[in-house]
Amino acid sequence: MASSGPSANHAAKDPLARPEHDPHHGYAVFRGWDVVRGAAEVTRRYAPDVVVVQAGEPLRLAQVFDDLRVPTLVYLRDTEELEPVATLRLDRVRFVANSRFVAAKALERLGVDARVIPPLIDHQAFATPTTRRVVPLINPHPKKGGHIALGLAAARSDIPFEFIESWRAARVLAPLRAQAAGLPNLRWRPPIHDTHQIFRDTRLLIVPSQCEEAWGRVVNEAQASGIPVIASRIGGLPESVGRGGLLVSPVDDPAAWLQALSRVWDDPAEYDRLSTAALENVRQPDLQPDALISSFLDVIAELRSSRCVADRAERQL
Repeated sequence: MASSGPSANHAAKDPLARPEHDPHHGYAVFRGWDVVRGAAEVTRRYAPDVVVVQAGEPLRLAQVFDDLRVPTLVYLRDTEELEPVATLRLDRVRFVANSRFVAAKALERLGVDARVIPPLIDHQAFATPTTRRVVPLINPHPKKGGHIALGLAAARSDIPFEFIESWRAARVLAPLRAQAAGLPNLRWRPPIHDTHQIFRDTRLLIVPSQCEEAWGRVVNEAQASGIPVIASRIGGLPESVGRGGLLVSPVDDPAAWLQALSRVWDDPAEYDRLSTAALENVRQPDLQPDALISSFLDVIAELRSSRCVADRAERQL
């Protein structure tokens, strides 16, 4: 069930706009202006055994399905989603988190235990041969450490850098883009949806985020091609990087970032070691799609089973 932003022009519309079956995806999709209002209609039409909610306002949506007495799994993918819902009944709600970091935050803020299931990434689909000649930054937004990457590009004029836009934030990016224009070794690129076009020339990926990343799937997408990563020691990034890269505290002075870059770029032996470790990291058995899907289905089965037990207990009262 997908939603769009609120609009006065659509306030009177059916919360579930037609068509019900979106041919683009190949499966039934409800599209509406208010997914909370639409939840009741989805429940009425499909009588789901379990509902999975994620992104946006998952706890608010989970509350709606809980009120409808539908067993609900909340898949937490961001710490910004962790606003307590006092009336949420935990006998019908279970939680999954995409990292140990997010799970710890869920315990701290909500008092709930969330099973950790990392993002599902088909590593074989992302693997690509690479010329290993460029250092890219995907999304040069200040929250993603664009200023740190700019400083690295300025300090190492011998290394070609690429900044690839992701979030549309022209006003915020304008100052950085103006500074980048003065660096001959830095290429500014528009959004690129096919990551093969990025990684086919990547030698080293930098992820200098200043915000608490929940996981950082771009890390593993790069590692699938044996590309080491230098990332901030923040949020869930240490979990995604593993041994396949280096971590730098996000508030460290520029010298620390430059030292990490030079260590990987200038030392062939160190580069090869981290490249091998990057491949080993994404090939861990518990990160493979089949293992992640199995874990996810286990949680669904446990939730459904526990709800059946609760229903029987309620009927006996």
